[in-house]
This record gives sequence, C-alpha cells and structure tokens, in this order.
Amino acid sequence: MTYNYRFFDVDDRRMEFILPRNQNDRLKNTCFRGRRCQQAGNFFRWGNYVEFIRDSETRSLLSGKLNKLPKHPNVNQVYELELEYSEDVGWDSVVELTDLTSQELKHCEMRELNNSAQALFAAEDFIASKTNIVTIKHGIRHCRRWQVIVYTIYPGPIVPQLIGNMTKKHALVFVPWQCLGE
Repeated sequence: MTYNYRFFDVDDRRMEFILPRNQNDRLKNTCFRGRRCQQAGNFFRWGNYVEFIRDSETRSLLSGKLNKLPKHPNVNQVYELELEYSEDVGWDSVVELTDLTSQELKHCEMRELNNSAQALFAAEDFIASKTNIVTIKHGIRHCRRWQVIVYTIYPGPIVPQLIGNMTKKHALVFVPWQCLGE
C-alpha cells in the first residue's frame, strides 16, 4: 500500500503524518471534491490533502496539537484532533438537533449511516453552514519514528463513533452531501 508522507517536528520528536492511499482516494470523493463544489461536508479552502497538509495554518495548528499526544500511545486507539482555523474552511455535514427549526425538523428522515448506526438526515434543500473547524481521526504508532496514521479528515466538529441512534444519543442531524453550502 502506498502512503502520502508529511513530516512535523514536535518537541524532540520527528513525526510522520501518513495518509494511506485508500483513504486519500476516499477523501477525494467526500471532503476534497474541489474548491468550487459548494456542498455539505466539503472543504473550500483546499482542493486536496496535499494542499491541506502544506497549509501554514494547518501545520501550526497540528504542531500545537501533536505535542500533546501521549508519550506512550495505545496503538489500538483512535485519537481525535479538532483544529480551529482563523476563518471558515468548508461546510458542515452535521448539525445539532437544537439548531433546526420545527419546519426543518418536519422534513428530516431517519436513515442508516452504516450497519450499526442511524440518524435523522436533513432534507435535500437544507443549506449547510460554513465552519472553521476541521476534525482529524487518526492512530499513532512508533516504528523507528513516531507516525500519525490518518483515518479521516472532515470539516466540522468531532462526531462520536457511529453506533446506535446518533440523533437520540448525541442530538445530531446529518446533512446529505448533495446539500448546497451557504
């Protein structure tokens, strides 16, 4: 399997920031659909992962977060980073239940997210909000160097593990990716 590598110096540790090729391919169809694609779950600040990781604000924010990683990480754990940018970077694909009007809630429908989770989805005419938050879910390992293996990146705050009724458990409503962004 081929990887995309980027290096960060954090404290006394040199860290590799790795995006496996299959994840890169998946992200091209989800959150890196092109800067002109004004839809939920997409970034407009970057057109692809390389632009994202080379961005000076991204590198600064990551350096600040990576130095807080555990010195002896659990290699089986999924870690989550939430980066807050100085300006908007994309459109949310999740909204809190309390942020919807009663009229918007009437048009929501329950759908499967995967084999073990479901949630309310906003109507397809819902307008996705801009966000300045980026979430990165990753693993950590040490093989001659510290390595951060990216599982996913998306615009918006951390979404808990997709298990059960996400609307009931976490008061979240998902926004279909074809919804336009504001």
